[in-house]
Amino acid sequence: MSFPMSKPAYLIRAARDAAGITQSQASAASGYSISAIQKFEAGRRTPPARAIQPLIAAIANARR
Repeated sequence: MSFPMSKPAYLIRAARDAAGITQSQASAASGYSISAIQKFEAGRRTPPARAIQPLIAAIANARR
């Protein structure tokens, strides 16, 4: 069974896609592990509410 992406998962993935970076680069930019980024994007884990905006900002501002 497939579940729709959660809103944080969608926003994190959309920010990374827009920045044109890999999950590894998103990890380096945000300070979260690659595993955490993967879980956030898959909707298996949700970052704390206060961390979502800074996480997305870090990813959006990451250098390719």
